Amino acid sequence: RMTLEPGRYQIRIGARESVGSRVGTVFYDLQVPDFRKDPLMLSGLLITATSAQAAMTAMPDPEPPKLLPGPAISRRTFARNDTLTVFAEIYDNGSSKQSRQIDAVFTLLSERGQEVFRAAETVDNPTASHWTAFGLTRAIPLNNVAPGRYLIKVEATARGTPPVGRETLITVQ
Repeated sequence: RMTLEPGRYQIRIGARESVGSRVGTVFYDLQVPDFRKDPLMLSGLLITATSAQAAMTAMPDPEPPKLLPGPAISRRTFARNDTLTVFAEIYDNGSSKQSRQIDAVFTLLSERGQEVFRAAETVDNPTASHWTAFGLTRAIPLNNVAPGRYLIKVEATARGTPPVGRETLITVQ
């Protein structure tokens, strides 16, 4: 886990195998957004699955267990008997002193655009403070989902602000 100020970064990771002496490097360009910039913003998506419990995590991040029922994973291929859990954080930067509601929608769309899962909820921001963050967690069962590629989409909308969204592709086998 790294705490970084908003901006552009490059992460460089190098590894050497102790037995075979093989080496490898990875370079990754990273843009850390300023979540206080726009009236309504949405974090990236954290995903876990019931199958993630079976894999060992060498150095698990201490934060996601508080947000997800298992370790966050980068894998995006899942079996039909899996259940995904998706986490996103909404940042409400409204300048109004009135309380407001934020509507959030989780959808799973097939390659043809067919909606195979939808869950909606409303988050109340009664404090109307200038910067408030709300965590959203939703389970998405895959047992009734046919094999194929899908788009997980999370959108948030508040009155008077443009909608915000995040999405990621997954494959169901």
